Amino acid sequence: MGGDDADNETAATAVAATVVALAIICVALRFYSRHMTGTGFKWDDWLSLLALVGTIASDVLVLVG
Repeated sequence: MGGDDADNETAATAVAATVVALAIICVALRFYSRHMTGTGFKWDDWLSLLALVGTIASDVLVLVG
């Protein structure tokens, strides 16, 4: 049953990459829409960017570990 570990690692990598890609797209679209509408950036925008950095760091740790 040694193949199960490799399958789990591949699945974890795929999920981590998907989460990071979706998070980057969502935050980028948020900043783009704020810029295009001229509403300016508020504290919640910066917190979403901080959360994105945390998500990327978490996913890197999943991939490394």
